Amino acid sequence: MKVINIEEWHKYINSKFYKSGGIVFSSSGTTGISKSIIYPNKTIKNANKRLKELMRLTPLKPNSKIVMLWGYGLFPPAYYYTQTFCELGHIVYPLGSGKNYKSELKVRELYNILPDIIIGMPSYILKICNMLELSGHLNEIKKNIKFIVTGGELLTDGIRQRIEEMLDTKIYDSYGMLQVPMIAGECQCDKLHLSKDYVAEVLVNDIEIKKSGKGVLLLTSNHIFSKVRMIRFKTNDIVVLENQKCKCGYSTKTIKILGRNNNIQKVRGQMIDFDVLLHHLDDNGFDGEYYIEVVKEPTDTVIFHVSNKVNIKEFKKNVDDIISFTYIISNENDFSILTTNTGKANRIIIKDKRDDNT
Repeated sequence: MKVINIEEWHKYINSKFYKSGGIVFSSSGTTGISKSIIYPNKTIKNANKRLKELMRLTPLKPNSKIVMLWGYGLFPPAYYYTQTFCELGHIVYPLGSGKNYKSELKVRELYNILPDIIIGMPSYILKICNMLELSGHLNEIKKNIKFIVTGGELLTDGIRQRIEEMLDTKIYDSYGMLQVPMIAGECQCDKLHLSKDYVAEVLVNDIEIKKSGKGVLLLTSNHIFSKVRMIRFKTNDIVVLENQKCKCGYSTKTIKILGRNNNIQKVRGQMIDFDVLLHHLDDNGFDGEYYIEVVKEPTDTVIFHVSNKVNIKEFKKNVDDIISFTYIISNENDFSILTTNTGKANRIIIKDKRDDNT
C-alpha cells in the first residue's frame, strides 16, 4: 500500500477533482505564502457528515447560539462547522479570528450574544478569555457557556486547564487537517475518537507500520475522496494510537496528539527538535508561560521569552535537559504568547536579523 505526503495529496486533490464542483479555499498570504485548495462537493458533504457524527460525543443542545472564532480563509473547518450547525437549526455567529474582526470588538459582541458554545483555536480562546476578564464581562459569559470546542493547534494540558477554569466549563477538542478534514472528536471521557470513516495506523521510525502505539499517524479511507482507496495518507503528526474500549460507548480507536514530526532546527551545530523541547517544558509546568525566538543571522541565538511567574532557575534546568549551548532568557512583566493573524499560538518564532521587517 502506497504512502503519500501532504504535497502529493494536494496535487492529487487538485488534479483529479476540479471538474466535480465544490469550493476553493484560499489564503491571502498574510500568514505565509498564498495558496488555494479545491474541495469537491463530495468532500464537503462527507466532512459535514463526520462533524455531525463527532458532535454526538458532546452535550450539544437544540437551538444553541454558537460563536465561531476560526477564520474563513484557508481553514475549511470554519465552513464545515458553520454549515453543519445551521443545518441542525443552531444560530452561528461567524466572528472569525485575527484580522477578520478586532479582538476588542469580539469581546463586546460576545457579551451581547452570550453564546452557548465558543469554537476556535485554544490559544486564541485563552486570549479572548483574558480580555473578557479585563473588561469585566467574563462572569456573564461563563454563566451561559455550555462547552468549548477547540481545534487547529495542539491543545496542551495547561491551556485546557486555564480555559476550563476561567469559563467553568468543559473543552471538547477536535482534530482535522486541510487535506483530510474532520478526523477526530473528543468525548466526555476526554478521549479523542477517530471518525468511523478512517482506518488509522502509526509509522514507527519511518520503517514499520503498526496498528497501535506511538508514531506518525497514517490514515486510510474509502469515503473521504473517491478513487484514492488503499492509499495511506501520512499526516506528519506524532500520536499515541490506542485501541481500547471507552466508557462513552463510541467504538473507534483513540489518539493523543504529541506534536509535529518536522519541527527540527539546526542551531549552533546541534539539531534541536523543538516539539520535544516544548513538550518537555509544558510537562514540567511551564505551559502558556513562555515562547521561543530563534534568530538565525548573523549568529544563531535562541531567546526564551518567559512571564514573571516563572521560576527562572527551574526553567533553565529544564531547558538544559535538551539543549547544550548558551541561550538567552528574557523575563517579561507584560507577557503574552504571540499569535498569528489567524489567532494561532506562535510559540516558535524564526527570525533573520538581516530582515528589517522581522
